[in-house]
Amino acid sequence: MPRYLVRLIIIFVLGAVAVLAIRQFMVPASFYQLGHYRASVLPEVAAQEPVYAGHAACEECHGDVLEVKEKGRHTGLSCEVCHGAAATHAADPSSTKPFTELDRSFCLVCHEKNISRPAGFPMVDGLAHNIKEDCRKCHKPHSPSPNKGEEK
Repeated sequence: MPRYLVRLIIIFVLGAVAVLAIRQFMVPASFYQLGHYRASVLPEVAAQEPVYAGHAACEECHGDVLEVKEKGRHTGLSCEVCHGAAATHAADPSSTKPFTELDRSFCLVCHEKNISRPAGFPMVDGLAHNIKEDCRKCHKPHSPSPNKGEEK
């Protein structure tokens, strides 16, 4: 066998041994116990305070808004998708207010034209569609069909 092949094989073997040795020190022991995750992190995550309140918490006080929303195209979205995490607001409404300053760029996060979105998903070209107007001038966020829907 030529000497250059022997050297190449030795380099690959040493490289593989080095990778396995480094992996032994870098990958936690609980990795792969529950699939492609670290099982040891579960108690740490479970100890964190929840930041999302959930749809039911919003419904307790904002039933009128939810009635409008359920008739519109955003019916499947949780309130917290647009208004942010609301656990602190749900616990004490006077301490924190949900995010309500929704400008044009916020709407375009979901509705900017993008070929990866499913056919029929409402999209606009943000550089051409009423560029100087706030989306809320024509669309009601809880019932977003143009010029339709009563909302408070």
